[in-house]
Amino acid sequence: MWQYKIPKAAGLSKEIEPSPAVYQNVVYFADGNPLEYALNATTGALLCTSGSVGGIISSSAIIGNPDGRGPVVYFGDAGLSGDSNVQDGGHLWAMYGVGNPDGAACSMRWVFDDFGSPAGSQTGKAGVYSSPAYYTFTNGVPVVVVGSTDNDDSIYEINASTGAAIWRFQTLTGVDADVGAPPTIAVPGTVGVKGSAAYTDGVVYDTGKDAVTYALDLKTGAQIWSFPIRTTIHHGNPAQSGAALVGGYLYEGYGLGMFSLNAATGALNPAWVSGPKVGTSPALTGVVSSPAVSGPAGNQVIFAGDISGDIVAISLATGKILFTDATSELIFSSAAVSTGQFFIAGGGNGDLYAFGS
Repeated sequence: MWQYKIPKAAGLSKEIEPSPAVYQNVVYFADGNPLEYALNATTGALLCTSGSVGGIISSSAIIGNPDGRGPVVYFGDAGLSGDSNVQDGGHLWAMYGVGNPDGAACSMRWVFDDFGSPAGSQTGKAGVYSSPAYYTFTNGVPVVVVGSTDNDDSIYEINASTGAAIWRFQTLTGVDADVGAPPTIAVPGTVGVKGSAAYTDGVVYDTGKDAVTYALDLKTGAQIWSFPIRTTIHHGNPAQSGAALVGGYLYEGYGLGMFSLNAATGALNPAWVSGPKVGTSPALTGVVSSPAVSGPAGNQVIFAGDISGDIVAISLATGKILFTDATSELIFSSAAVSTGQFFIAGGGNGDLYAFGS
């Protein structure tokens, strides 16, 4: 095994906030310097770094191959402060991955900062700390979907090849109303009924700090439904958890634990009856951790952590808590599941926890 210690630039943090991404034996991750790194996944050897992207990177990278030529790494920055409440700019980046013949590894293919309506009105003010989602339509058009920070507070679909905006959806605006949750994409034809046919163009789900979960047409950005967390199940934040999509239902965190929605209609899941309201889990402290789901059909389990430091396993079928493990650490990290175990990092003391099946 190996360990890689990032250098610390003067006046900047060396804290690593985003999750790493792995593609073709290369690990991509970002630090607070603010740089994106590429390491050999076997040896830990440094392969390349980006130049400074001009802002702190909290956005976990996603990797696509938009032209069939090789990897492109997509991630955002939220400005030099790294604070989504400070309007000091930010960007969405497309970086050439190792092995892409069209550009030097870790050099930039394109950058998007044309935030706002009209386009560009929030350039230099809004940025990105949301992790993007990637999809390729049947006509071959690859897209990236991502949320933006104050004062833009929007969801964008960007052409993954060119960096051109395809659509923009405005969420509710206000103080600390960023769209920081990672989007979840349902591929065309897999969710719900639109008239007499499934949503033929796909659906993207995202949640803003406005405490609303949105379902949008993946091709057009048109709203299909919205679910107001604050007025329906809980009046306070947080609302930063990404959603897991399993069997036609969404599962995500909120200020009192987890909740579940019908992915086609936005209605609360009637099978979850053990929480404060139908469709919710038993009460926890706020969950900003995006859930991970594992297990055989009919016996699946949701894993997540909350901001009081509890690590929980929840029945996907009923919403009941199966077990809880208390730590002394605030947990922002999302769980990862592999080889019959799940892993989750604490945010306070830097501990990594592993649980067996």
